[in-house]
Amino acid sequence: DSLGVRSWQHLQRIDMDVAELGCEHDGSDPKEALRRVRERYGRSLEFAELDQVVFPTAATGQSSMGAPNDPHWASLWGMQRTGVETAWSRLEVLQPSPTTTIVAVIDTGVKWYHEDLVSALWTNPGEIPGNGIDDDGNGYVDDVHGYDFADGDGNPDDDDG
Repeated sequence: DSLGVRSWQHLQRIDMDVAELGCEHDGSDPKEALRRVRERYGRSLEFAELDQVVFPTAATGQSSMGAPNDPHWASLWGMQRTGVETAWSRLEVLQPSPTTTIVAVIDTGVKWYHEDLVSALWTNPGEIPGNGIDDDGNGYVDDVHGYDFADGDGNPDDDDG
C-alpha cells in the first residue's frame, strides 16, 4: 500500500477502524502520512488523527509550574515514561480555557476506585448500578463507569494491573 499501512483493524462494538501506518519504521513524516490518508480517503472519514497521548490538567494534581505534586510520583513509571511534564508545561503556555471533557480509555481497564480518579470519573446518569439491566438502552448492561469490551461486562476494572 502506498500509504504504508502496517495493520488495519475494525472495532465492531464501536464501529471504528484503526489503521497503523509504518512511519516509525520507514522514516516517513507522520504528518505527511496523515495528509495522504486524508487526501485519499477524506470523503469516507469522520476523522483521522495522529496517535497521541492526552494529559490531565491542573485539576488532577499538576502544580502551577507544570511539575507533578503527586506524593506517589516516583512510583508512576508510565507517567514519567510518556513525558507528561513536558505536556503539562505546554498546556501552561497554551492556557486552554477550562471545559468539561469526557475521556474514553481504550486499554485493559481503569482502576476506577483509585483515590485520584474516584471523584472525577464519569458516571453514566442513565444506568442504575448492579441491577443487571441496560437502563439507558445503549446495548451495554450496567455501564455505570464505562464498559469492559474484553470481558463483556460493565466493570471496567483493570484485570491486567
